[in-house]
Order: sequence, then structure tokens, then C-alpha cells
Amino acid sequence: MNTFTNFTGLAGIVLLIATAAATLFRAARIKKSYLILLTLAVVFVVSFPFGALPSAAYLRGIIGDLSITSVILLALALLKVLFGWRLFNDQKKWLLQSVIAISAAIFYPLTLGISYFDPYRLGFGNLWFLITLFILTLAAFYKRYFLLAFCITLAVLTWSVGWYESTNLWNYLLDPFVAVYAIGALIWRGGGMLRRCKSTFALRGSGSSPLS
Repeated sequence: MNTFTNFTGLAGIVLLIATAAATLFRAARIKKSYLILLTLAVVFVVSFPFGALPSAAYLRGIIGDLSITSVILLALALLKVLFGWRLFNDQKKWLLQSVIAISAAIFYPLTLGISYFDPYRLGFGNLWFLITLFILTLAAFYKRYFLLAFCITLAVLTWSVGWYESTNLWNYLLDPFVAVYAIGALIWRGGGMLRRCKSTFALRGSGSSPLS
């Protein structure tokens, strides 16, 4: 594995740890100045070699490299937690989450062998798969869903130059962690909508008075 590929794969794991740590620190109501310093300290600790490898490398050996989609979402989450930056419209994340969740719900069962069709083969440069992604990207850009367009574009670009060790485009687009995140986010969103509907009906019901 070349040095650049190894560095970028390791950087994704460090980003994952840093985002998780920063989120926990913020939940503990730590001041922003200390929040940044503590997050930087975590990054230093997990990047510092213990023996032959840094501790983040051992986690990478267990879970593998994160997809480009995961890296983008983690970077955005970290910037939001540390600095309050929102580079993309949070209200439009649902489309990206929906695409990821639907893709994962179809991709993983088929890849695990419930059908003779293996979608993983499409990731080795299938022309129709690339055309489909291109059309989806154009549609997302036209509808101003820039986060979805950005994730697909960057994933395809990094795959085309061999950014990771993997030569399969699916590994740049999707991984189990981002799939769980997307499915969980949609379930949470659906639960919130259901709660709001129940509250609305309850308020309407309490506002009606019986005829005397």
C-alpha cells in the first residue's frame, strides 16, 4: 500500500474518533475554547505511535477505510460541533440520507448472496452504473441538493484516481457506518414527524367542546 493511500485511510479513522470525542465533550457542556483544545489532544493521542503504529491504525485494521461519504459527513459534523459552521443546508440532508439508506437496504443483502445478482461488480467501472450516478448528480445539483451532488462527485473523482487501496467504487460511496447513520436518521426523523402529528391531533381534540 502506498504511503499516500495509507495516510488518507488513517486520517479518516482519526476524523471519526475526533468527531465522536468532540460530540461527547459538547454534550458534557464544555466551553468552546476547551472543546477545541481537548479535541486536538485526542487527535494527537490517537495519531501518536504506540510501538510500530498509532492507536488509530489498530482501529483501522478492524473496521477498514471509511467511504468518502462518511469522511465528508464526519468533517461537516466536526466543523459544526467545534465552530458552528454549516456549509450545507441541514434541511436537505434527508435526501442524502434516503439515498444512502435505500442503497444500503438493496446493496448489502444482494452482496451477501440473497440473489444471483451482485451489485458489487458494478463498482469496478460499469458504464451504466457511472451514467446513473452522473444523472443523479445532475438532478441533485439542479434541485439544489448540493450535499448529495458533492458526495457523489468527490467519491467518483477519488475512485478515478485510485485514492484508496480499493478499486471498487462502492467502497468510496458507501460503508456500513454511514448506512447505519442514514437509516437511524430517517427512523428518528419519521418518529419526530409521528410525534408532531400525534401532538397536533391531541391539541385539536382538546380544543373541541361537546354539545350541551
